[in-house]
Amino acid sequence: MTAIDTIATIVIAFSLVKVLFILFKPAKWFTFAHKMYKNTMLIQAILFILGGYVLWILINNGFTIIDIFAVMAFMALLFAFGLAPYVSKMMKIFKPKDVLRKNWLYTVIWILLLLWGIVALVVS
Repeated sequence: MTAIDTIATIVIAFSLVKVLFILFKPAKWFTFAHKMYKNTMLIQAILFILGGYVLWILINNGFTIIDIFAVMAFMALLFAFGLAPYVSKMMKIFKPKDVLRKNWLYTVIWILLLLWGIVALVVS
């Protein structure tokens, strides 16, 4: 099994468990999610490290940053579709001045990835 296969297997297994819990035991899933996100700094650190590791695996397995952005477009559209019914409620809790202050690292990462993608497009 390659690293890509392993990543796909983890995503499939986790997603299948999540869907089954949401179908049959939604309260248990939400209890788990609340516990998981209780310590936001810890979960952000873990997700940051895992995201970097997955990016490293993808790049080292021949994917380009352009390939990754294309897949991100698909996932963003899928997430947006799923979140669409909740956006108006979510927007009420966000304060524009707090978004950048609370998400500065996330924003810096996006800017770096975007610059990497722009350079890759220009060079190719």
